[in-house]
Amino acid sequence: MGAGSLREKFTILRAALTDDGYGGETETWTDLLTTAAQILYSRGGETVMAARLEAQQPAILTIRTSTVARSILPTDKAVNARTGEVFNIREHPRESRDNRGYLEMLVQSGVPQ
Repeated sequence: MGAGSLREKFTILRAALTDDGYGGETETWTDLLTTAAQILYSRGGETVMAARLEAQQPAILTIRTSTVARSILPTDKAVNARTGEVFNIREHPRESRDNRGYLEMLVQSGVPQ
């Protein structure tokens, strides 16, 4: 895979608790990383079909490796900057088998935020 395959732009968001001014805390989302990415939607298998029936779409998000990218957590979110579609990150990024300069992670759209 070459850099030309990274046609999308994604922003990774991380939750942070902030004081709401009334003695409580509010969850806010802050930008962790904005990067070029490739999104490949899963097509087959019983689990994928069951997820589609619930209007959920699993996919693999591929980004370039970096120190910040390696710190992505399954509690973070990924937002497609072009479409605004929000994906929950379901696993820690792992090194791509095809190219060691990239990270892959399972993401899923259409699930409660």
